[in-house]
Amino acid sequence: MAELSNDPIGQLAPNITCEINHAGSVRLAELGRRPVVKRFVYMSSCSVYGVAEGGYVNEESPVNPQTTYALCKTLSERDVKPLASDQFSPVFLRKRPPLYGASRTCGSTLS
Repeated sequence: MAELSNDPIGQLAPNITCEINHAGSVRLAELGRRPVVKRFVYMSSCSVYGVAEGGYVNEESPVNPQTTYALCKTLSERDVKPLASDQFSPVFLRKRPPLYGASRTCGSTLS
């Protein structure tokens, strides 16, 4: 969970955001792939969907990231997923952006 979180911060310095959020997360997963770590839980975000048009989204909905933060989440999921094996199981949790209140990016109840 140690990433730059917040779209305005991510937009301020996109290269740094990508270095920390995308490259750092993938590197951590690669290191975790060693025999010590069996499950890697990545805290993603419903922001990967962009603005949900016409209702709810689910895991099968197409992604449409609108910010550097959301793009990094999308790229991290894409690049960590192929690391899966019988010994290493990555899990992606697409949490809703706000912890309380309505979300403008995700109409889903996914956690």
